[in-house]
Amino acid sequence: MNLSIEVLKTEADKDSYFIYEYMDDFINLIMKNEDEVCFSETDDRDINIISSRDTIHIIFNSINEGYNINSDEIFYRLNKILDKYKNRFQKQVITFCGEDALNHIEDIIKIINRFNPKGSNIEFNIMGNGVLLTDSVVDAVITTNVEVYVALDEEDCYYEQVKDNLLRYKKRYLSNNNIKIMTSYDFHTDLVKMSDFYEESGLYIAILKERFLYNETKSEKISQELIDKYLEEYKILEHKYYSNNLKGNYCSSFLKLFLG
Repeated sequence: MNLSIEVLKTEADKDSYFIYEYMDDFINLIMKNEDEVCFSETDDRDINIISSRDTIHIIFNSINEGYNINSDEIFYRLNKILDKYKNRFQKQVITFCGEDALNHIEDIIKIINRFNPKGSNIEFNIMGNGVLLTDSVVDAVITTNVEVYVALDEEDCYYEQVKDNLLRYKKRYLSNNNIKIMTSYDFHTDLVKMSDFYEESGLYIAILKERFLYNETKSEKISQELIDKYLEEYKILEHKYYSNNLKGNYCSSFLKLFLG
């Protein structure tokens, strides 16, 4: 499945770069194993609809810095779309997306709570900035049982801050996986170190993306030595993955996505 979502990326402000770079992968994750998927844009341009035979996925994609969110208005607009298609789809998914989405967690929860009486078949997601994962935001996410997707990329200047927020969340809610990570790797990545981090932290990766040809500046610097190092680390992780499976030992979400 290959969907064109340029409208989502162009609506993003420049600081939303890492969130929107994972949008294709996120849509594929929600619509996995679905046939005849189509993409449509509403007249308002801030709501997009992805539908298939069984699923409708509505993305509200404009919650960036400076956005004045009106929970009553957004509920009305989303509800109008769902009412139009309510007899066609078994699964309904609503995603609130934007660099500033988690700053509006209280308003988003108000919208979610108004939808809840309609039935448990509606799933809610937030794609947002991990910098905003304060303890109070995390508590609200867990209480509401909404799923949150944040990017954790070493190239991001806020990487350490996002990582610290995620580790603090996992320490407070050890068995919870409501907050999910979108991350990537390339020939420059220390795969063993990355695997160890996710194994020790218990953080859950929902999307793991290859970026071998993504960064042209980096691709120019790829040497045979770097490729050999990558292949050596790959073999180490491959041995660990199959050994853990054979013995029935724990495998991190990174290993499962990387080699599973």
